Amino acid sequence: MKRILTFFPEVRLLRYTIMNNFIAMLLLCFSLTPSLMAATVNDLVGTWTVDTALTWDKMQALPQLSSLSAEQKAMAKTMFVSQIGIAEFTFTSTTLTSNLGGVKKYESYKIIDSTPAGITCESTDELGAVTRSVVQIEHNVLIISNLADPLQVVILKRK
Repeated sequence: MKRILTFFPEVRLLRYTIMNNFIAMLLLCFSLTPSLMAATVNDLVGTWTVDTALTWDKMQALPQLSSLSAEQKAMAKTMFVSQIGIAEFTFTSTTLTSNLGGVKKYESYKIIDSTPAGITCESTDELGAVTRSVVQIEHNVLIISNLADPLQVVILKRK
């Protein structure tokens, strides 16, 4: 019976199509699995720079910018890109070193929660001030927002 079924081209085509669809589904499942997993501290470790274009786009939602004229926004963007564009942030498993034009600041941090939606971090600066942030990792980019003011967002890219 098996020889008879495989003899007909329609049956062979159907078997081929089912097998290809099954393989495609497996590949899709395996490709989605990492994006559904919670991020870890290892995803943060490394040196990052500010993605000024993406961060500037996110900043447009800030009330301080929406009230500016077009000319003032252009000046603010120029200052932002020239000052923040040179910043570097280096994460280890426990510390964050920010370097803005040779001025270094150190913060310790710890991960409080990690879900597929992002990492909640608590950092303590040199003066003891504590800040909580949410870090989302998308396509090798960090999107960091302050929990106290979610409109304060910075987007970092790997150096």
